[in-house]
Amino acid sequence: MQPGFAAAAFASFSSSTVRVSAVVALSAVAWGCWWIPLRHIDGFGLKGDWTSVVVLGIAAVCLMPFILGRLGRLLRAGPMVWGAGLFFGAMFSTYQHGLINGDIVRVTLLFYLAPVWGTLLGLAFLGERFSWLRVAVIVLGFAGVTVILDHTGGVPTPQGPGEWMGLASGMAFAVGATFAHRVTGDYELEKTWLSLASGAGLSTLFALVNPAYSTPTAEQALQALPFVIAVVVVILIPITWAMVWGAQRLDPGRVSLLLMLEVVAASITATLIAGESYGMAKLAGTAMILAAGATEAFSETADGEVS
Repeated sequence: MQPGFAAAAFASFSSSTVRVSAVVALSAVAWGCWWIPLRHIDGFGLKGDWTSVVVLGIAAVCLMPFILGRLGRLLRAGPMVWGAGLFFGAMFSTYQHGLINGDIVRVTLLFYLAPVWGTLLGLAFLGERFSWLRVAVIVLGFAGVTVILDHTGGVPTPQGPGEWMGLASGMAFAVGATFAHRVTGDYELEKTWLSLASGAGLSTLFALVNPAYSTPTAEQALQALPFVIAVVVVILIPITWAMVWGAQRLDPGRVSLLLMLEVVAASITATLIAGESYGMAKLAGTAMILAAGATEAFSETADGEVS
């Protein structure tokens, strides 16, 4: 390999877009495996949303020493930072509820209607141009979900709270990414902490109003604590930072496209580890939803070239 080629390759990877995209892609693969530690924690007796309360709450506490030094900055951050943090928090809470209680692949695919919601928000609030490509995003996305949800009994709708939460999480992510895209300045830490703290708060509300989840005992919490801390420090905080960091530096459609690597990771792990079936309906729906994300990214690239 010639030195000039190596230098060119390094310079290409060092470019802002490529570097940020690589970080987001790696975080997406980790998110695709996120259901595994969640269900392991659930097995300690921290059932359902109590798993999210403990995981997100400990993560927020871990970041408290850093956020206290920037408290004034947080309070003055403005509505875009707070909006991004709060909606990402809602995404955390609803998505984790779905992964723990629902079909992993179906919940993940419902979340990945995010490019459709991102397209609609971009047209409504970001001044993006209407195009047939954007129509294709919406049609492909909804067609994919229709196939996955199997509407033989009538109108295709999510089945059970887990799948509804998966759908809601995609909407929350699209709104959060739209807010994050309009943030100016370095606010990754503030947005990350806000998303974790608000996610823990919303999960607490879910847990308290759901009679199916009894409050965990102190013994159960103490048994789970070492594993939870390890998961938070090694996995959750890094991939959360990567998502928030990338969402500010890339357009919402590109972020959604890169995060679709999560679908691949979730499908493989859910089939091999959880034993979930992956038939033709899921395969066809997956292809349509991934095509919607790819079309959204292409439409934004085309818009950039035109402008």
